[in-house]
Amino acid sequence: MDVLNVLKEINASYVKIGDLEKDKKYLIKHMGVVKMPFGKRISIKSEDFEFLLPESWFEKISTKQMEVINNSTVYLLYKGMINLANGKTKHDIEFVA
Repeated sequence: MDVLNVLKEINASYVKIGDLEKDKKYLIKHMGVVKMPFGKRISIKSEDFEFLLPESWFEKISTKQMEVINNSTVYLLYKGMINLANGKTKHDIEFVA
């Protein structure tokens, strides 16, 4: 297998958080930190794909908390977009057991 096919497979496994189905729970198989060109992000592997949490989540979840999640049955619940008081919007997510 050549490098282009490997990269194509890796890229195909990632989805944007906005592509998740609203009000659906996604089993977290693994949560970890990935280095990006402009900082670190949290990557979540689900059963069929991977996605990156928004940058703001990096400061909210510690390495120890990720370890607990990785050793437990935890789901990410995507609740869609919400409007903020400042006129901006953000993805609304929740972690549930």
